[in-house]
Order: sequence, then structure tokens, then C-alpha cells
Amino acid sequence: MPIVPPPPPAPIEAQPGHFPWTSWVTDGLGLINYVPKIQNGRNSVTPVANVVTALVVTFAQPFAAPPAVVCTPDTGQMGLTFKAVCAGSVTATQFTIYMLRTNTQATNVEWLAMDKDI
Repeated sequence: MPIVPPPPPAPIEAQPGHFPWTSWVTDGLGLINYVPKIQNGRNSVTPVANVVTALVVTFAQPFAAPPAVVCTPDTGQMGLTFKAVCAGSVTATQFTIYMLRTNTQATNVEWLAMDKDI
């Protein structure tokens, strides 16, 4: 007797008070994949002193559309040697971290990307 796999799960639907973190989609072969709704990470940026330094980050899984991205530095030098960090040039597959320091100290930047329709 052949082994029959169970049916795929039903798509996740938003319920009051429930946020679906992924959307389930079916490809042409009936296989189920997911489109992520939230991703996060940490990247080290080694800046050029007193110059806005850019680092392109590629998402592990592409989003369905460009997400909202926020960044925060892992530093205790806010306002002293560390001046600013932000995300820009956001697409469904990547974004750019822009950072400004007055020295060349490598800084970890934590980021969170979230689908705008959550």
C-alpha cells in the first residue's frame, strides 16, 4: 500500500488579535511555500570616519513587496562617536544600512523588516 502524505495546511487567515507571520502560497505543482512577513538580523558595519557608510543586506527569503525596515545600533556611544543609522533603498529582496560615525569602529546594527500589511 503506498504512503499518502497528509493534505497541505490551509492558508493562514488573519483573526482578530492574531497576526499571521507568514503567508502560505501554492506553486503550480501543488507544493506549499511561504512568503515571510517578518525577518530580522544583525550585520557588522565598518565605517569610514565622518562619512555615511552603506552596507547592502539581502533578505534570507524575499518579501512579496518592499517591507518596512528599522535599524538600531549596538553601541554605547550614541551622540559621541556614533551619530546615526537608518535603513533605505528598500526592495522586496534587500535594503541598505546607512551609518555615520566619527571613527572607524565596527558597529553591529540590529534590524527588523516587517511586511507593511501586518
